[in-house]
Amino acid sequence: MVPTRTRTKESHSGLTLVVAAAIAVAPAAVSAKRAAPHAVPPVTYAGIRYVFPHFANENGTAQNGGVVQARDAKSDALLWTLKVYEVNHKPGMETDVQDVFITSARIEKGLLVITNERNETYEIDLAKRLVRRR
Repeated sequence: MVPTRTRTKESHSGLTLVVAAAIAVAPAAVSAKRAAPHAVPPVTYAGIRYVFPHFANENGTAQNGGVVQARDAKSDALLWTLKVYEVNHKPGMETDVQDVFITSARIEKGLLVITNERNETYEIDLAKRLVRRR
């Protein structure tokens, strides 16, 4: 014979509180925003500093991520801005979790090589400002 447990009113109300708390917290966990992306150190080459601003209000485009700015290394004057790749958002999903940010950049044989969160790598011919995916 297996012993049965009977619930007292106190244990039942305790269980109700636990369930109610879980339900109250669940929506917050589902709609949680992603963490801010890590800053990518600037790369300086031939008197120009290349920076990788993450957010649209910093990079002068309507897109978060995927943008490089060329700035004069001495004066910090903006020389040009280039969108390296397009970020397409799916309708019905929060856009912040779909943004794709640059994670690293380096100069390689005169090209600016950029990698993003999806491990996609792009190279930029700096003289022509042409982007090619590797």
